Amino acid sequence: MLESDISANDRRVKRTMAGETDAIAINGPLDFNDTLIVTMVQQIINEGKKALALDLSKASYVSSPGIATIIKVIKKLQVVGGQLLIIGATPDMINCFSTARIDRFMKFM
Repeated sequence: MLESDISANDRRVKRTMAGETDAIAINGPLDFNDTLIVTMVQQIINEGKKALALDLSKASYVSSPGIATIIKVIKKLQVVGGQLLIIGATPDMINCFSTARIDRFMKFM
């Protein structure tokens, strides 16, 4: 398992690479349209992987621009027939995803 930490805007984004599924963990709010995350996802896809886990267990909240980031991630994964797995989302986050009608494009754990 390989890990990399990238500080961005006073929060941490950590990518964990293991087997067929890579994970991106968010520590703090996902409250803006984050090109760093989208760039990381594109790198994962370029490496030939199609499964991505987005770990929100340490995310304090997800705002509308954060949802826009997730939509970009979903679209990039759909192009290659990939799938987004959401880990540790709170009921409020899941409700936001449902309201935005993007919950059907992700699996929850």
